[in-house]
Amino acid sequence: MERVVDLQYWQTGQDTSEYALRALFEQVKSNYNEQPYPEYQQRVDVLKQLKAAPAGTLLDVK
Repeated sequence: MERVVDLQYWQTGQDTSEYALRALFEQVKSNYNEQPYPEYQQRVDVLKQLKAAPAGTLLDVK
């Protein structure tokens, strides 16, 4: 949720200094690097679950 708030704050143009933009970029980059990239089979399994689930169903995908 904090990431969404940070991004919305940045998109409103309230803080566009070079330092703020660099800090936002580094935060996004570090968050991206922390999350493991899913294996191909994991992605296929998620797509199969989505296809099999009735419309409007929330899935617990990990």
